[in-house]
Amino acid sequence: PGTTFDARIGTTDAVTTVYGVGGGALEAKVPSELGVTLGDIATDPRTGYVFGTVQSITTRDIDTETYVRIALPVSLTSISLVSLTHRRD
Repeated sequence: PGTTFDARIGTTDAVTTVYGVGGGALEAKVPSELGVTLGDIATDPRTGYVFGTVQSITTRDIDTETYVRIALPVSLTSISLVSLTHRRD
């Protein structure tokens, strides 16, 4: 929880900030005109790696933004090996 990073969601080239909320879930707030839909993939804009899929979308009439919840493609408890790499900026 509390971790943030950049992501592309769906077929758009727009990059948005994704927030970790715990339990393998992530959330993002994106402009409604991006047209994010259920099942869209979330990717790392630098590497193209897929790290989740859109599980729910919430919009409110008073907002111009859509709230998106993203789930990891696998359960965290099913992961037995993790490989870490160092990102050089």
